[in-house]
Amino acid sequence: MATQELSSFMKLGNQGGTGTGKSTTAALLLLGLSIEYHGKAPVLVYDTEPGWHFIKPIFDIEGVNLIIERGRHFKGMLDALSRGRREGACGFAVDSITHPWGELLERFADKSGRVPFHKFNQIKPMWNDWTVEFLNAPFHCIANGRLSWEYIMQQAEDGKYEPIKGDTKMKAGGGESFGYEPHLTCELDSKQVRDGSGKLKGMEYVCLVLKDRSRALNGQEFTFKDIGAYKKGAYKQVLDAFRPHIEAIRLLAGVTMPKDNSAGIVPGGDAEFFHRQQQKTATLEDWYACMDMVLPGRTDEGKRQRLIVTAEITGVRSKTRFEAYDLSQLLQCVGVLQAFERRVKSEFPDGLAKIAESDLIALVSMAKEDFRSGPKEMTLLEARLKQSVDEVDEEEVVPQVPF
Repeated sequence: MATQELSSFMKLGNQGGTGTGKSTTAALLLLGLSIEYHGKAPVLVYDTEPGWHFIKPIFDIEGVNLIIERGRHFKGMLDALSRGRREGACGFAVDSITHPWGELLERFADKSGRVPFHKFNQIKPMWNDWTVEFLNAPFHCIANGRLSWEYIMQQAEDGKYEPIKGDTKMKAGGGESFGYEPHLTCELDSKQVRDGSGKLKGMEYVCLVLKDRSRALNGQEFTFKDIGAYKKGAYKQVLDAFRPHIEAIRLLAGVTMPKDNSAGIVPGGDAEFFHRQQQKTATLEDWYACMDMVLPGRTDEGKRQRLIVTAEITGVRSKTRFEAYDLSQLLQCVGVLQAFERRVKSEFPDGLAKIAESDLIALVSMAKEDFRSGPKEMTLLEARLKQSVDEVDEEEVVPQVPF
């Protein structure tokens, strides 16, 4: 076949137990794609088992360069995918993806070996970035993974609940199995072949197509015979089985999964609305912290004083109404409260336990003036004395009687 480039690339997830032919199936498929569609361009594998050095002679027979990267860690898998780009590979495989997933979990585990639930808020974005890279890579990608089961609780005849095996899934990606991410997902199994007398003749490998987004292979099942000693062209039994999917994706334009996210419109992003929301939250925290400093009492009198000061500064008594204020209003309220705090520390170092309500209100009024026009040197006591003198002077004024 000609070396015409495909418009889209195969993104395949193979899941199965040990010894079900995942590695050989992936290798023969990538080998065939290289030979018949990409002019024998190299293939790169991230081998975690390891096992692909047993497969390399097959590639050598066909004259295709197989590049093997060995490791079991998540970063190594990412680096291998990047190397595939640099090497001009036409195909990439990770075998098995279960190991990098397990290693990633280990990095976030606590001393008990368990991963705290909240750590998955960090693990999932890293894993999702890998998924996007896998889908966007400009070559065919295959991820082999171990098979696991979803367990469900079912009530037995005695009324007790017991776990039973449910659907299968790939053992990678946690609850959101990686097997759902590729465009083509297959489950592999193996079976013994015996002759009429019951004598073992060999092995066969069964491949069930669980999902094909091109719909070319949905629900189909293939049986591959053990290749034994490899002979040139033996890759065709696997390539031909998947060829309907390959031909279907040739008709599709390549699609790149964007990496854009909502960082600009979520808390922690740079969007103006949420930036102001953060400022508002911080300002409210300043208010309550300052209130605790200046009026820490939790007695009935202390609570009454907090209500008086709050009402005098904010104009409302309801906490809900106060917290609904916009940022500029809250900043003014905090500014007055901080001016009030400075006056209390200066004039009432022993606290406000015995202050009269009228003096408390007067102190807030002076704090408002301090906030508007800057701190004044006159204390509350001096202000009260001046007010008393002014009132006496008014009383002593004798009205003039005209002659």
